[in-house]
Amino acid sequence: MTSIAIPSGFAQPAPSASIFSPRVASPPPGPGPGSRAIPAHQAFPSSSSTVVSAASTAPPITHPFPTLESLKASSGNLEHQSDAEKIAWAQDVYRVVERQTRPVHLSTSSETPKPRKVSGSLTVLLNLALPIIISSTSHSDREISALASYLKGIFSSTGLCPDYLPRDPRQAFKEFESAARGGETRGWFMLGRDYESVGDEGRARDCLDRGVKKGDTECNYRMGMAHLLGQLGFPPNPSLAIPYLIQAAEGSTVDVPHPAYVYGMLLAGDFELPPSLPPIPEELLGPSADVRGMMARENIDKAAYLCHPPAQYKCGLSYEHATLGCPYDPLMSVQWYSLASQGGEVEADMALSKWFLCGAEGNFGKNEDLARTFAEKAARRGHPNGCFAMGYYFE
Repeated sequence: MTSIAIPSGFAQPAPSASIFSPRVASPPPGPGPGSRAIPAHQAFPSSSSTVVSAASTAPPITHPFPTLESLKASSGNLEHQSDAEKIAWAQDVYRVVERQTRPVHLSTSSETPKPRKVSGSLTVLLNLALPIIISSTSHSDREISALASYLKGIFSSTGLCPDYLPRDPRQAFKEFESAARGGETRGWFMLGRDYESVGDEGRARDCLDRGVKKGDTECNYRMGMAHLLGQLGFPPNPSLAIPYLIQAAEGSTVDVPHPAYVYGMLLAGDFELPPSLPPIPEELLGPSADVRGMMARENIDKAAYLCHPPAQYKCGLSYEHATLGCPYDPLMSVQWYSLASQGGEVEADMALSKWFLCGAEGNFGKNEDLARTFAEKAARRGHPNGCFAMGYYFE
C-alpha cells in the first residue's frame, strides 16, 4: 500500500509525464493513462495534506504554469536577464493575474460572472512587470515590441493596473493593432473582438480571417463558433465550423486551452447547442462512436494538461463515474478535482466536498473536516449547494 497525499494546499505536481495519448503534441514523454507508478516527487507534497493509504495512482500531470512563488523568486534576478527574458517574465505575471482575476462562473447561475480583484502580493509583481512592458513597446527587436504592445493592450483594455495603465479602450486598440502588424498574431483576435463589441461584424470578420491565415488559435476558434452558432453575420453551418474548431483544438496552448476542451465536449456529445440550431451531423465528428469517444477524451485530456480548469473538472468527473473510457478511480478523480479547484472551478469544490463526506472504500476514508473546507470554499464563491452544505454543517 502506498501513501497518497490528498492535497488541501493544492501543490502542483512536477511535469514529467503525460496522461493523454502521444498523438496530442507538447507533453513530455512518460507513463500513459494506464501507468500506476508514482515518482516520489509527484505525490502532491503539502504541509497540510491529509495522507490516506491506497493502491498507487499516478497523479495528473499538467503543463508548467507560473506561480506567485516562482515569479517572486525570479524577480530578484531581473536586472541580469536579457530583454527577451524580461518580457517573458512580464507575460508570466499577466498569466497569473488573468487566472487570479478570472470571473467565477456558476453552472447554476444565469448571472454574468464578476471579475475578481488582484491580490496585494501580485500587485507588487505588477509594479515590476508594467514598466518592463511599457518600455519594451519601443524595443528594436520586432518580436519583443509586438509582445509588449499586446500585453500593454491587455492591461489598457482592463484597467487592472490603473496606476500605470488606466483603462483606455482606444489606446488598447492601437496597441493591439501595433502588435498584430508586428507579428503577434493574438493581436488580430483582440482587434476582431473589439470590432465585434461595437457591432462592426464586417471588420471583425476581416481581422479574424487575417489571424486565421497567420495560424492564430483564438481566431480559428472564434470563426468556428461563429459558423457553428450563426454569429458574425454567418448562417449556422457545422460543415464550415468543424474544420476551424479542429485547427483551434490542435493549436491549443497553455494561454488558449479552451478550444481543445470545447471540441472534446462536442465529440463527447456534452456541448449543448441552442434549441433553435440543428444538431451536428455525427459524420462530421468521426466515423464511429468509438472513434469520437477516443478523440473526445484525447482533446479534453489535452485541455486539462494545459491547465484549463473546466477540462480538469471533466477529468475528475470521468474518473468518478467511469465515463469517456476512464476507469473508476477515486484517487485520480480527487486529484483532478483538486487541480480544477486550484484553478477556480467552483463545481470542483463541491465535488471534493462530496468525496470527502462519503469517502471511497479501499481508497480513502471519510474526512468531514475536508468536506466542510471545500463546501465552505464553494459557499464563499456563491455556489448554492455549498451554502446548503454549510447550513447542514452548522445545524
